[in-house]
Amino acid sequence: ISAVLNKLLKYRLIDGRLSYWPGENKVNKWASVWAGHFMVEARNMGYATPAGVYECWLDYEKSEAKMWRAQNGAQETQAYRLWVLAQAGEADRGAMNRLRENTSLSPLSKRLLAGAYAADGRKDLSRTLLESAQQMTQTTSDSDCFGSVERDMAIESIIYKSIGNQAQAYKMAKQLGEVLSSNHWLSTQTTAWALMAVAQIVEPSEDDSSLDVEYIIANKSDKLISTSPIEKIEVDVKNLEGQTKVHINNNNSHTIYLTMESMGIPARGSESEAMNNL
Repeated sequence: ISAVLNKLLKYRLIDGRLSYWPGENKVNKWASVWAGHFMVEARNMGYATPAGVYECWLDYEKSEAKMWRAQNGAQETQAYRLWVLAQAGEADRGAMNRLRENTSLSPLSKRLLAGAYAADGRKDLSRTLLESAQQMTQTTSDSDCFGSVERDMAIESIIYKSIGNQAQAYKMAKQLGEVLSSNHWLSTQTTAWALMAVAQIVEPSEDDSSLDVEYIIANKSDKLISTSPIEKIEVDVKNLEGQTKVHINNNNSHTIYLTMESMGIPARGSESEAMNNL
C-alpha cells in the first residue's frame, strides 16, 4: 500500500488532479477520484500519504464538487466525488442536496449519492435513494466511468453494507465471488471493486477465528474443533464405495466455506502407444 501511495507522486498535476498515466497531462475525472479514494481508504487505515499529494487532490475535488453543474460532466463522477469526500470527512451537503434534486439521476448516480449520505450519517436519505434506484430500469453506467454490470453491483453491495443491510450486501457479494472465480474477463476497475465488495463481507470478526463442525463422510461421523481458520480433512477414497455424501454441521454463528479437492493418478486406459515426429 505504501509503495502505491508513493507512486502517486508521478501522477500529480499542478492543480491537484491525478493524471491517467504517470508523467502525462491527460486526466480522466473518474480515475482521479478513484485514485483519491485509494488515498482516503489508506489514510483511514493509518497509512501516511506523500506530502502535498492528498491535500492538493482534496482541495481540487472540493472545489469541483461546489462548482459542478449538470452540464459540466458526468453526474456519476460528481456522485462518486461526493461519496469519497464524505468518507474523507469533508461532506459537501449543499452539493449533495443539489444533486439529489436532479430529476434525471441514473441508478448508479443514486447509489453513489446514497453512499455519500450514508458516510455523512444520513442513512434515512441513503435508503430512500437506494429504493428509488431499485425501481428504475438497470443500465450499465457510462464508459467514461469504466462501468460494467459487475462493477456497479460491487458498488451497490458496499453501500448496502454501509447502511447495515447485511443480507443484501452478502447476496451481491456472493454473486461477485462466483464471477471472480470464473473465467469471465473483468476489467481492472471491475476486479478491484468486486474484491472490495467481497472483502468487506469476509472481513473477520472476533468470533471468526475458530472452527467447530461436525461432519459425516461415508456414514462415518466425526467432529472438528480448531482455533485455526483453515483446516484440512483427508479421506482415503479406497474406503469409499460409489457415490459418497458429505454432511457438514456448523456449530458456530459465522459462515464457513467448504472446498472439495481430489488427487490421484488416472487408471491406465486402452489407448495404444504412438509417436509422430518426436
